[in-house]
Amino acid sequence: MLGPFGKPLLGGLRLLLPVLLLVAVTRADSVPPGDYSDVGRVVRTTHGSIELFGGNVYSLRLTEELQSVLAPHLGEVVRVDYTRGKWESGMLDDPCGAPITRIRAVKTLAKDLETLPVRITVRVAKPQFTVAEPVQVEVVMVNRTDHPVTLGIGLGDCHLFRDYHLELTLIAPGPEPAMPEGPSKPGAALVAGEPPPPPAVPMTGVARVLELPAGGTHRVTVVSDYMARPGRYQVIYAVPGPDEWNYQSPPVEVEVAEPKDEAAELAALRVWLTRAAPEQRVPIAERMIALGDDSGVAEVVRLMDHPRFYGPASIYRFLWKYGGEKVEKRLLERLGRARIHDQALAIVEEIQLSPRAVPLIESLLADRRETGRSSSGWCERPRIADIVAAWLAGYTQDVRFPKNGTVEERDAAVARVLAVLKEDPKHFSVLR
Repeated sequence: MLGPFGKPLLGGLRLLLPVLLLVAVTRADSVPPGDYSDVGRVVRTTHGSIELFGGNVYSLRLTEELQSVLAPHLGEVVRVDYTRGKWESGMLDDPCGAPITRIRAVKTLAKDLETLPVRITVRVAKPQFTVAEPVQVEVVMVNRTDHPVTLGIGLGDCHLFRDYHLELTLIAPGPEPAMPEGPSKPGAALVAGEPPPPPAVPMTGVARVLELPAGGTHRVTVVSDYMARPGRYQVIYAVPGPDEWNYQSPPVEVEVAEPKDEAAELAALRVWLTRAAPEQRVPIAERMIALGDDSGVAEVVRLMDHPRFYGPASIYRFLWKYGGEKVEKRLLERLGRARIHDQALAIVEEIQLSPRAVPLIESLLADRRETGRSSSGWCERPRIADIVAAWLAGYTQDVRFPKNGTVEERDAAVARVLAVLKEDPKHFSVLR
């Protein structure tokens, strides 16, 4: 018997839709202690916390004491000057960097979004979409000043949020929002009986500067490049303006309905397999396999010919696992064309998923073709054999590889790794 959507039988769809973060969420130690300033709208979440919402990936992580400083400004657009201090035991964890220890000043820029110099509104084509449909949004930007305003638009400006936390960016990064082989996107007006004057411009992932004239209006249509998982969302459009201004629309509610059963889920996955942005097609194809349909393998193989193929490790992981011998041959050919260490390593470090992993690794340990040094490289001209041996040695305690040795030293290290592999492949934990 089929379980409800999101429970074990159908839960895979909830896991296969990673958020494309166009503003990188940095490591916890990346933003050091110091004085900083951010602009955003003061909002209250459904859990009661007060946050400074900038319209993008994350909000400032504030203690209850610091939230109380922002509470009198609820609904306002403000500039907050704050200090990040050294982390100490018991402090609030901050995914962006050193913890915020003090708010130095709060300056009100606008009492609400309606009084901003540029007003942005969004309207969804309908209040509910199926998982097979792209979320469609019309965005209207109006310059209410008597002078031109410069806006930076085009890179993932339209997002789906849950309680002001980013769930999905609707537009893939440029130069094209999706691969051209997929079905064309709807181009009809999104609001029945109200054609936009001037015509709406289809939104792509190409960054550009928009000069909005005094009193001018600019309209864009947004048609999602990504399959959204079921649930209720806030649609918000946000763009940067001059002098650190952040213009954002008031949130509009939209729902993506749950499919009624696995058959409906699979039908939706088949629609998105050739329509979604390339980086989402891999988890879509993997979920299809889990539901008994392996037709997505051919689509992922086709991605190898796309110029943006070098990228997510998930592609190589999928191809080694499901591609078969013909695809493995193509992966090995691509490995031989790798120009730098990182490109070669991205292919190699998923090879253990192949049913023929051990003989493949043995053949690569004899490959003396050279690549170039990159950020993670440890010698000037690392060979494929060096890269494979060093990767494999990282999964055992007693086999070492020289961080930067002569050719003779590296040959000896490769030979040691090969000898251990032949004696007992499971000596390396990655092959167990």
